This record gives sequence, structure tokens and C-alpha cells, in this order.
Amino acid sequence: MKNKGISLTSVTIVFLITILLFGGSLFLQYKLKNLKKELSTFETDLFIAQNKKSNSITLQNILENTEIDRQKITPYFIENETEIVSLLEKIEQLAQNYKTTPVVSVDSRKNDEEQTALTLNISIEGSFNEVYTYLLLLENFPVKASFSDLSIRKISDDPTLNKSKWSMKVLMDVKSYKGS
Repeated sequence: MKNKGISLTSVTIVFLITILLFGGSLFLQYKLKNLKKELSTFETDLFIAQNKKSNSITLQNILENTEIDRQKITPYFIENETEIVSLLEKIEQLAQNYKTTPVVSVDSRKNDEEQTALTLNISIEGSFNEVYTYLLLLENFPVKASFSDLSIRKISDDPTLNKSKWSMKVLMDVKSYKGS
């Protein structure tokens, strides 16, 4: 009988040890799986941080390498009211070689994207050649702009001088305006 008691106790102990070993292996697998996930997350975060650092260094290099070029184009951006006045004077000076003076009015407003837009309503009168040349000068003016509502029309004839008087009206949307 003693052998039965010992063997039953032995079997019970072996069974308990087996259950503990199986439970321990499941726990270790769970812990290893979590560590693997954490390691993967850490590797991803490290990769992102390295990319950010690399991009930051690249951006800094670009800024340093383009400093001279950026200084050259800065005068073409209109940032405040003083520069708007300067722009208007330059636009009016385009016609100084002619006997006409353009009439320029300014419309500064917020557009749909809450950005300030600068629109110039420009009109001028003169011979067709003067009006057309002025339009070409406006198109080649050193600001980023688009033109809309262009109207060129004959307003009068002077048969004694064999001359016609023409009128031009155009809306010039200045894209290089950074007003607030």
C-alpha cells in the first residue's frame, strides 16, 4: 500500500509540476510577444526620429544654401501697406513714357481660405499701341500675379489727327502678397 500512496503522490506532484511548467511557458510566450511588440514600436519610433533629424539637417542645409537667392526674391513679396504703396507707384511708373497715367485702385480682402488677397483694378487710356504696351509691361512686372476681366475697347476716333483713343481695364490679382 505504501507503494500506491507514493506513486499516487508522485503522480500528483508530477502532474502539478507539468501544469506549472505549461502555465509558465504560456506566460513566457505572452511576455515575449509583448516584448516583441514593444521592440517593434521602439524601432518604428527610432526610425521616425532618425528621419526627422535627417529631414531637419537637410532643411537647414537648404536654408543655408539658398540664403542669397531668398534675399534676392524678398523684395518681390508685398508684406505690408507701405509696400503696397511702393507697388502702386511702380505700376503707375510703367506708363511714364506715355502721355497717359493709369488709374489704379486696390481691393484687399479675405478670400475663401481666409488668406488676404490683393486685387488691383487698373485702367488706362491712350493709343492702341500705348494701351497694349502697358498691358505687356504689366504681364512682365516682377510680381507673381494673374489677370482677369481684361477689356480693351476703342472709345473715340479723331479723324483730323487720324488717331483713335483706346481704353483698357484689367483686374490684377497679386499672388505674392503676404498681408495679414
